Amino acid sequence: MMKKTLTLIVFMFSVSVFSQNFTDDNGLKQGKWEVKFDDGKTKYIGIFKDGVEQGLFKFYYNSGEIKATKEFFHKGKAAATHIFYKNGNIRASGLYLNKLKDSTWNYYNNDSILVLSEQF
Repeated sequence: MMKKTLTLIVFMFSVSVFSQNFTDDNGLKQGKWEVKFDDGKTKYIGIFKDGVEQGLFKFYYNSGEIKATKEFFHKGKAAATHIFYKNGNIRASGLYLNKLKDSTWNYYNNDSILVLSEQF
């Protein structure tokens, strides 16, 4: 029984390890991706389908704090984006459409006070 349990644990671990950062036969990113800085710390985590970003992506400073979040929608063509200071306060927020800033972008100082709004 112990041997079967150990075999199952090893199998499940290997499946989870190999199920991220997968590229299909066409070279398109598929599934969960976790990209690392050179020192091994997480740079970003997100999910791809046919090479297109899907849902929530989290980006990190090398020191580990959240740098930004992007929530992708409209088949990856749009992303609601929030950018943060290292202390966790909001730095900027807005929408990307086709990888370009779109609509209203708001920018904040280190105390999360709105200092500028731009229209794109």
